[in-house]
Parts: sequence; structure tokens; C-alpha cells
Amino acid sequence: MRTPRAKFPSREIPHIWAHQTAEEGHGDAKIGFEGASLYSYLTEIGRIVRNKKGQTAYLLNEKSYSPTTNKHQSWMHSAIPANATVFMASGELRYLTGKQLLAHALESAARCANLAETARSHKDYHLADQANRLESAKQIIEFYGLQNKIDEKTIDRLRAVQKRAKAAKEKALAEQQKRLEAANAETFAAWLRGELVSFPSTVIRVFVRVSPHDENNMETSRGVFVPLKEARRVFRFAQRHRTPEGWRRNGERFGVGDYQLDSITDAGIVAGCHHIQWDEIERFAKLMGWMK
Repeated sequence: MRTPRAKFPSREIPHIWAHQTAEEGHGDAKIGFEGASLYSYLTEIGRIVRNKKGQTAYLLNEKSYSPTTNKHQSWMHSAIPANATVFMASGELRYLTGKQLLAHALESAARCANLAETARSHKDYHLADQANRLESAKQIIEFYGLQNKIDEKTIDRLRAVQKRAKAAKEKALAEQQKRLEAANAETFAAWLRGELVSFPSTVIRVFVRVSPHDENNMETSRGVFVPLKEARRVFRFAQRHRTPEGWRRNGERFGVGDYQLDSITDAGIVAGCHHIQWDEIERFAKLMGWMK
């Protein structure tokens, strides 16, 4: 028998919800539940559903929100009973249909397959995730009594759709960036000359210059400062690793002032939010006399 509404320790809320031992409840950390729905702030992160046969399943919202809500989602996952039927969803749970859940599972499986194809590391993780998503898709079909069939070509078709969508998005973004760069060409030139102008934050491409505030520092167009000695050391390191294999931080670390280098690719250098292309790297290196 379920108890009426009560206040519970926040960490316990997901467990009470998952086992439905109370009608509703709330805690101090902005987490609570009403009947079958578990909330973080006002976002429904979990919902218990039943099919026509009376079987129960847990719909878990895997969309990423704030750090606090992400923590609540972690609590929710750990509270689900063993051997329970669990389906992953993204976004609003209240009106989700079985077909929508199936589409999400298959699209996620296709995305995992594409990630596994290009991954330099964690390939096995992506393949395992793909297998889990496919198994979930089969469970959704059975739970909701859908007529859909999953054959060997299902994921291939979805992967092709995702690749086309990704290519179209990248093309549109590249064209947008070209228009922005053309419209702000004079501002770029002034900034590179060391003038104190405001660099447009909408421009993704990163530029570098000797800081007009301190000639011993390199300044990026995103407002980060790195000692020139460190910048030269990174340039030498990047030149050595400008190969098809490149370099990626994986156990080995390479400090850059107060920051860390993440990777070196055919496209350029990646460090945090900075992706500096080779043409810009070489332009600055020639300006500094680091290369001919």
C-alpha cells in the first residue's frame, strides 16, 4: 500500500519513485515525483509506463541538462530495479509513443555505428552501445506490440541518412562562416595588426597574434593568452606529429601555459574550445620566424 505525500531525503527520492512506495514526494535538492513521473526542477526525467498487457517499463530521459539535473539522472539510473525493462528517450516523455521510442533507439544505434567507424579509441564501447540500442529497439517492438521489423539494412539506411544530414549541416555552417569572415574582414585585419577592436564571437575560426598588452604573450581571438615560448614549443611538437596518425591526449599530456593540448590532426591543433587551423598556425609561425 502506498503512503500519501511526504518529504524524503533527496537521495532517496528516485528509489521511492522507482518502487512506487508513495504516491508523491519531494526532497531538498529540487527533485521530486508525482505518481509515475520523476522530476528534476520542472523537467520530467523519468516515467513509469504500462502496456496493454499490464507490463511495466521505465522511460528514462537521457537528454543532458544542468549539472544538478545530470546528477539526479545518475541517481535515477542507480535506483531502477534489477531486470526491469528500461527504454531511453530524449526530451518530453509525457506524449511519447512506442513508434517514437523505437525511432530514437534505432537512430541512436546508427549514431553509435558511425562513431565506431571513425573512433580512434573507445571503438568497442561504441559497438557495445550500438548492440544495446538494437536490443532495446527489439524490446520496444515487443512491449508496444508494433509491427516494425529490424533487418540488417535498417541501421545502414539510418547511418546514411545521418551522414547526409551531418554533411549538409557542416556545409551550411562552413558557408555561414565564410559570409561572416567576409563581412568582418576589416575587423580581422585590424585585430591581427594589434588594434584594440572587438573580435566577433560568432566566428568559429580561431586567429592568433602577439598580444598588444604584452609582447611576450600570444593572444587568441577567443581571449586566451599563452607565453610565446610555450606557443613555439607547441608549434615544434605539432610539426613532428603532423602525420595521418596525428596525436591525441590519451595518458600522455602536453601542457600549454595554463591549458592542455588535446589533439593534433590534419586540420590543425585542438586545445579545449580552440581549433586552430594549419594555415593560421603557419601564418603566425612565419611571422615569428619559426619557419620559412
